[in-house]
Amino acid sequence: MTIEKELNCMGYYGFGNGIEISRMKRDDITPEPGSPAYCGRCPLGQKCWEKHRERVRVMLPDLSAAFDEVAARHKGNPKGMMEEWTFIVKSDKQPDPYTTVMGGNMQDGCYVVATGRPKDREEGTIPFPFITH
Repeated sequence: MTIEKELNCMGYYGFGNGIEISRMKRDDITPEPGSPAYCGRCPLGQKCWEKHRERVRVMLPDLSAAFDEVAARHKGNPKGMMEEWTFIVKSDKQPDPYTTVMGGNMQDGCYVVATGRPKDREEGTIPFPFITH
């Protein structure tokens, strides 16, 4: 069974990466060099990323609005968008909201393999197990 079917982690982009990485370490499996992390090859990856972005916009509205504003200004020019955002991140010490939360999701996936539950982030702790539909 695939991770997204097993855990119903839709909208928690990065969580499947943490699950896969931790299971591979636990089972002493070496990944193929250059192979994409799980979420990047998940059949629901694009939909999951969009739901993830919606969650982040609720969690970090000001930061995600600033990022989305930069993205809109550079529509069709991803290099320009990344250059401007990188400048903002470095000069204002503002994290990229989407990848920061993705990193937390990934860490939570690792915690679930190790302990059976996500990292305790108080009110920010992800609801696990995820609700299945």
